[in-house]
Order: sequence, then structure tokens, then C-alpha cells
Amino acid sequence: MKKLSYKDAPRDWAICFQNDCPLSDRCLRHAVAQLAPSTLTHHVTVLPAARQGDQCSLFASTEPVRIARGMTGIMKGIPSGKATDLRKELYNIFGSCAHFYRYRSGRYPVTPELQERVARLFHKYASRPSPTTTKPPSPITSAKSPMRQHNRKHRFFSPVRNIFLTCEKTFYHV
Repeated sequence: MKKLSYKDAPRDWAICFQNDCPLSDRCLRHAVAQLAPSTLTHHVTVLPAARQGDQCSLFASTEPVRIARGMTGIMKGIPSGKATDLRKELYNIFGSCAHFYRYRSGRYPVTPELQERVARLFHKYASRPSPTTTKPPSPITSAKSPMRQHNRKHRFFSPVRNIFLTCEKTFYHV
């Protein structure tokens, strides 16, 4: 895992210098502030009003999160009659049609929360094929590539499969 650095934080992301905060030992904003260079003269900061007792409205955990980038074959295994409704609900989850396609292409990272919401939506719309309609992969397909054979078998038995392409990096969720 990559070591945390002040330069990795977005420029306009608020950092926290409140050492008396009970959450400071687990807060990413506080950890980044501790790494700030001594030459720093101004920066966006978290004000004490953000803290209500032991809670902070701007708390960001230092726990690394594995995110996904891109979604492949997202509509495979979904009956065509349900695909339109599913697509509309996906647009609602991601905010708009344009945002959905940006997430799908990998331009925006898909957070674990979004991944969970999409998975629940696919479980709602998925319908398993009956055992009589499933066919094993043809010999022609299996001769091409063992990976292709695996994907094809996987599609028949589970319409809700792992659609997210996970990236190799571990990010902090901000």
C-alpha cells in the first residue's frame, strides 16, 4: 500500500488541525494536516463547528478502501423486458445518464457504497434461467480460450456477476 502523502490530497480538500478532537487518530483530514509542509501559509480547513460532541460531519476514515473503476457487461443476463427499467434506476443511482456512462467507462471511481447499491439493484432485476435452458459452452467456444469458456459458463449460472473492474490501487475514500 502506498504511504500517505500531503501531495496526494486534492488541493481544495479541507484538512483538520484540531488536535483535541476525539476522532483525530482515525481521521484522514487530520493525518493529512500533520503531513502539511512547514512552509504552508494557507489552506481550506475544518472549523470546530463541524464537530458535534464525539461526531464530526466532515470525518473521513484513514481506513483504505478498495474501489472499482469501470463496469463491463453490465446488462448481460438481464431479460430485455426489464433492461429499460433497470437502466432508468441505474441513471438515478449515478445521478444522470451522463454520469452513469462516466462511471461505466472507468472515468469516475465506483465507491463500495455505489457498488453495493448497484448489486442490490441487479439482484432485484435478475432472473435465473431455468436448468433446461442452460447449455454448456460449445466445443468451438471452449477451444478458443479457457477464460472465454469460464465467462460464458459464469453467465449462464449467475446473471448477477461481478460487473466491476477493480483497480490495482488502494485509495482512501474521501
